[in-house]
Amino acid sequence: MTAGAASAPRSIERVAVVGTGLMGTSVALAAARAGATVTGWDVDPSTTARAAAFGGFTGAGTLGRAVEGAELVVVCTPITMIADSVAAALSATTDAIVTEVGSIMDPVAREVAERADQADLRRFVPGHPMGGSERSGPEHASPSVLDGIVWVVTPAERSDDASIARLEGWVSRVGARPIRMDAERHDRLVAMVSHLPQVASTALMGLAASEEAGEPEILLLAAGGFRDLTRLAASNPHLWSDILLANGAAIGRASFTDFRIFCSAVAGLTGCTIQPRAATPKPVWNPDIAQTIDFFDTWQDVPENRVFDNAFKVEWELFLKHVVAGGPFQWNLREGAKGVQLAELGLRSWRERRWIDVPPLES
Repeated sequence: MTAGAASAPRSIERVAVVGTGLMGTSVALAAARAGATVTGWDVDPSTTARAAAFGGFTGAGTLGRAVEGAELVVVCTPITMIADSVAAALSATTDAIVTEVGSIMDPVAREVAERADQADLRRFVPGHPMGGSERSGPEHASPSVLDGIVWVVTPAERSDDASIARLEGWVSRVGARPIRMDAERHDRLVAMVSHLPQVASTALMGLAASEEAGEPEILLLAAGGFRDLTRLAASNPHLWSDILLANGAAIGRASFTDFRIFCSAVAGLTGCTIQPRAATPKPVWNPDIAQTIDFFDTWQDVPENRVFDNAFKVEWELFLKHVVAGGPFQWNLREGAKGVQLAELGLRSWRERRWIDVPPLES
């Protein structure tokens, strides 16, 4: 980042939004609510018209017209169009800060650096508001989408301090909470808390649809838990396909980590089946030949867990031998305190829904 102005950042009064779907229209409405003059444009003229009909901003016929005179341009296009849209917005303006709301930061920032004029990159400040909906289209937009959410700001290599400070000030003004973060770290974290849940939700809905295809009443039996878990499956599949492809490496690492945790969780269950790599079918995919492999045939039963004697009974027997015959007994008061500590941390972990480190006990 380059050095910027030391004085307090000027407020932003003129905003342009490029891409007026659900997120773009919500940003436009929130900016208008905060008192800014807003212009919006979408590559689809009908979407621009529908979005402008909600009030709060004026529709423009071209990107150039939309960004004319703007102090801030917010690019809210699908991820495959962000880099070109940002480069075009930078080229069409001389002083405007340009940001975007894509779900992936690092690849987009690199693409923008390749396509935009290097002299303009000081005005480019990537960002990602952590809000939205599984629904799409300007009809579902609302300024409340930004209320209280975290808006991650991931300054690019050439973003100047003045542009970063003005953007963060504007984010606070529209009701969100700016958090500054490195782009690679952002992509790694959202893979776990945003992208992987989308994959899991879609997979669960797909499983229910395929496994119970002959049960048309299955969704009538779905209670709140199933609806909560599969709500994200209603999201725009084209939009999410692009996001998952762009952040595939981070999602893959997160998926593998979660898979290991899942395996650990079910290791103590009975009646489990597994399919080791050596037993996994290796079909030849040919669209002209019907698939003859039953992929469930090679799953194997997990041997039942060994049955151990009651641990408390064993400890009591050793304790009695220690008291009567002076035998060894390793579970002193300190070991008992460790057990109490573990129980308390377990309850805390459950309440806070997170992993808790177990610190060493002080003497």
